[in-house]
Formats: sequence, C-alpha cells, structure tokens
Amino acid sequence: MSDLATLAVTMNSLQTRNEVSLAAVKQNADFQRQVVAELFATMDAMPRPPEGMGQQIDQYA
Repeated sequence: MSDLATLAVTMNSLQTRNEVSLAAVKQNADFQRQVVAELFATMDAMPRPPEGMGQQIDQYA
C-alpha cells in the first residue's frame, strides 16, 4: 500500500513540476514575442534613407 501512496505523491509532484515548466516556457515565449514586436516598432519609427541611397558601391570608401 505504501508503494501506491509513494507513486501517487511522485506523480503529483511530477505534474506540478511539468506545470511550472510549461508556465516558464510560455512566459519566455511571450517575452520573446514582445521583444520582437518592440524591435519592429522601433524599425518602423526610424526615418527612411533618401531615395537611391545604398544603390551604388563607393570603391574609394
């Protein structure tokens, strides 16, 4: 009987650990999405270069 109780406690502990791990992975993914969204927002807010800039290679630079 004690083996069954030990198994039940172990499984309950593993379930809790898995739930915590899943929550950490979800939080990390949400953070990464937020960082990428902020990066794109920053890139969109930057002024655009003049038309034609970067089209020719300066051999003397």
